[in-house]
Amino acid sequence: MFANLQDAAMGQANLERCILWGTNLNSAHLQWAKLSCARLAGAHIDYETDLANVDWGNDYILGEELAGEYEAAEAVYRMLKEWHRQHGYYSIASEFAYRENVVHTKALGLQARQEWGEAKKSFRVALESLRKRLART
Repeated sequence: MFANLQDAAMGQANLERCILWGTNLNSAHLQWAKLSCARLAGAHIDYETDLANVDWGNDYILGEELAGEYEAAEAVYRMLKEWHRQHGYYSIASEFAYRENVVHTKALGLQARQEWGEAKKSFRVALESLRKRLART
C-alpha cells in the first residue's frame, strides 16, 4: 500500500484526478468528497468506508479508464459497484455496473486489435517469404 488513510476524515475533500493507487481507505470518511477521474486501482475499501454522496462526476468515469487501463478500471468499477449495492445505493451501483461493462468491452476491442495486428504481421512475414521463394524460381 502506498498511503494509509484508514479512518481518515476526508469529507468534502477535492480528490479529483488524484492518484490513490493501493491506498488503504478502510473506514475512511469520504462523504461528499469529489473523486471524479480519480485513480483507485488497488485501493482498499471496506464496508465501513463512507462513500455516501461522493461526487463521481457526471459520467462516473475514473482515471484508469481515461488512461486506457481497462482491466484495472474494470476491477475498480466492480469494487465500487459492490460497495454501493451493499449500502443500498442501487442507482449509483448501476452506474458503476455500466462503466464496468463499458471498459470490459473496450478491453476486448483492444485485445482484438492487438491480435489482429499480430496476425497481419505474421501474414506479411509469410507473404514476404513466399515472394522470395517465387523470385528464385
